Amino acid sequence: MTIVTTHEPGLEAELAALRERAALLRLSAVTCSGDAADQAERVHLEWEAEQIDLRIERLRDRIDAVAYAAQTPADGTARLGAIVELDFADGGSSQFQLGEVADLAGLVSAVSTASPLGAALLGARAGDTVTYGAPRGRITARVTAVR
Repeated sequence: MTIVTTHEPGLEAELAALRERAALLRLSAVTCSGDAADQAERVHLEWEAEQIDLRIERLRDRIDAVAYAAQTPADGTARLGAIVELDFADGGSSQFQLGEVADLAGLVSAVSTASPLGAALLGARAGDTVTYGAPRGRITARVTAVR
């Protein structure tokens, strides 16, 4: 299983590629001069560079959040990056890893902390009972382990 770390090469590589693309777009925009078509192209290139800047900002925030989570003491509390084991009332059990779904890969199902289940799990400890809303109604589960 892969847990995203502060030095996640995929995120850092994406960040570098985005920075390079934004720089190239800005350079291209500077060279646009002349008629209305050139000016329209300049405006489009600047807009595209701004969109990439927004993506860079979101990516930087994700990298910072992962770095913060990696520094958080392992006190048994479910937090970003934690793997949480659950027993459900119907007898089933599952493991979930908390975090941004796009960042997590591995054998354990990823659950976003923005989802009802992820939000219910944040801060939970082994032995806690969590309840969250799902399409088929309220679901209750017991946290059996946090690692």
